[in-house]
Amino acid sequence: MLPGLKLAHGTLEPAWPHVVEIGGRAFPIMSFPYIGALKTYLTFPLWLVFEPSPVPLRALTAALGLPGIILAWALARRVAGPTAAGIAALLLSSDPTYVLAFKHDAGPVALAFLLRTGVLLLLFAWWRSRSHWELLVAAGALAGLGLWNKLDFLWFLLALLPLAGVLALRGRLAPGQFLAFAVPAALGAVPLLWFNWASHGATFQEIVGGFTQTGPQLASWPPLRVVLNLVTLFPGRMGMLETLLDGSAMPTAILGEPPVWRSLAPILVLTAAAWAAIRGTTGLRLLLGLGVAMVLATSAIGNTDKIHHLFNVYPLPHLLAGAMLAALLARRRPAWRAAAATAVAVVVGSNAFVLADYSTRLEATGGAAQWSDALYQLADSIATNHCGQTLVAVDWGIDLPAEFLTNDRCPTVAVFAELETENRTFLLQQGSGGVLLPWLERPDVLFAVYADSVIPAFGSGRSRANFWNWLNLDQANVVLPNLDWMDMNPPDQVWVEQEQFAERDGRPVLSLVRVHTFSSWVRYLADGGQLKPPPEVAARLARLRSGVDFRIDPSEDQLGLGWFPVEAPGPFAFRWIGIRADLYLKVPDVSPCPVAPERMCTSLHIVGERPPELVLEPRPAGPLALGVNRGPASPGLQVPLGVQAGSFEIRLFIPVGTERWLHLRLEPEGTFQPGGGDRRQLGLMIRSITLE
Repeated sequence: MLPGLKLAHGTLEPAWPHVVEIGGRAFPIMSFPYIGALKTYLTFPLWLVFEPSPVPLRALTAALGLPGIILAWALARRVAGPTAAGIAALLLSSDPTYVLAFKHDAGPVALAFLLRTGVLLLLFAWWRSRSHWELLVAAGALAGLGLWNKLDFLWFLLALLPLAGVLALRGRLAPGQFLAFAVPAALGAVPLLWFNWASHGATFQEIVGGFTQTGPQLASWPPLRVVLNLVTLFPGRMGMLETLLDGSAMPTAILGEPPVWRSLAPILVLTAAAWAAIRGTTGLRLLLGLGVAMVLATSAIGNTDKIHHLFNVYPLPHLLAGAMLAALLARRRPAWRAAAATAVAVVVGSNAFVLADYSTRLEATGGAAQWSDALYQLADSIATNHCGQTLVAVDWGIDLPAEFLTNDRCPTVAVFAELETENRTFLLQQGSGGVLLPWLERPDVLFAVYADSVIPAFGSGRSRANFWNWLNLDQANVVLPNLDWMDMNPPDQVWVEQEQFAERDGRPVLSLVRVHTFSSWVRYLADGGQLKPPPEVAARLARLRSGVDFRIDPSEDQLGLGWFPVEAPGPFAFRWIGIRADLYLKVPDVSPCPVAPERMCTSLHIVGERPPELVLEPRPAGPLALGVNRGPASPGLQVPLGVQAGSFEIRLFIPVGTERWLHLRLEPEGTFQPGGGDRRQLGLMIRSITLE
């Protein structure tokens, strides 16, 4: 969807090894580590003609459903005859899951269905002919494309291996015939293989990661873990397959609740499977065995727990049902023929009821959550009011549709995949490459989230507890660290703005959230940011001065966290007793830097004292550092001060660019590890800090 649009616009940027540059133009190889760029090349011509909207996109994927039915009909005809083919095509074309899966291509599943059914059709054609190797070559090429298209095609290929073994034992499959299939399959999957060579196996790490679902305490040995997965997950996978066949899976996902009506297809399919096992032909038993093997393959890997993973079994259930009903229609007794006709009518009729109920409720509600038309409102707001700002998608299902609906003009940054990792606290820790923290102090960043995560958090105000509840992403079992970032920003300094987007019934489901502090506005505006600060911030900025004298009248507007009154007698009004202290100063007139005349500087003057008797906890007398935060586009300046015990006076030049304000931070060099108790380690007393 979106990569195809970017390819059509020429905005796809090289991102090795997912996107490579050839002749000055970017060509996608993989959209994700487990999804190839086959659909990208299929869709990009569409966006050379049409503006991006749901209509041409849905029309394309829905149009793929017709060749899918034709391929399924051809496969059923070759395996069980024309009557079975007609019934199977009728059952498949009326199946709500098939119709909605191709309309939305959630998974994605459309291309995989076409390739999988095409491979089976060619293999059965070769099996019947026993001589035409070109059919094996073509089947192998389609299998390679299917594997490149999406990693879960591998389950289909693995399920074919036992069948190939049976044929080999019966003398029906020679080594050369196997190679006639395998070599073209490898060639078709060359993009996938090259990507994994370049990325050190990124695709197949998805499979390895799936083994963790069973639990390392029970089985640290992968083969044993696979066995446990098969035993524990197979019943659940069969239940998921049932929701596909009864038509409730897709309506439940899109509408947020199960449909009123359900198809009776599962009963028919279960009966057909038993019939095929007992009285079916060799071809039907092969199809039944293939279907069971595919469900087992999805059970072996723990993270294959999505409905679309079980869609890989389609169209095998419909083919088995069509074959059984065709056999009943061929009986001489009218009762059997009547039973078969009734079964077809009942299943097709129940399918129609499910689709009619879905269409009626979709028209009334517009869908639920990220499937609702609230997403269109969010995209309109981004395009109209926020394009050019940084949009961070915290939850799944927001980033790609938003970029698509804004015609690739408003890019997003997705972090939901990282947030699904087990070590959520790492993502927020300062100084450890955390994902969220770099954006928490930028007022030009918008977080796109599900409203269910936002409303409970922000409904009662701007408190720090509510803010952390939101970052906790409703995971009550996750304990968030006590971050320095929050130490710097007490509740009265944190502002939260949110714009909500609701379903048609008025229930908010999506939100754009901006989290900002006074510190973030100082850095942002100092770097030339164009957003208008809120009134509270503007008022504080207006009161900033170029210096603070703590003996006379320190301005509370200029002080961040870390400044406390002196508890012992002395000539100074304030001292720094925290692990760091922050100060905001207005930049006066600047002049050329003495050591670099091509740059402009301001002079910083610090006067203070560090009396040893005020150090309340033993700590080595190490150097201090002055941190000058100068905005996202300008790296911070770290200056060692080397302050020891006694009085001190420091003068140094600070390079400045377009800054109007500076955020100064005093902190000890190195990493501070809080150990509880009294945190007044440094006892640094400051008389004045001035920019001159």
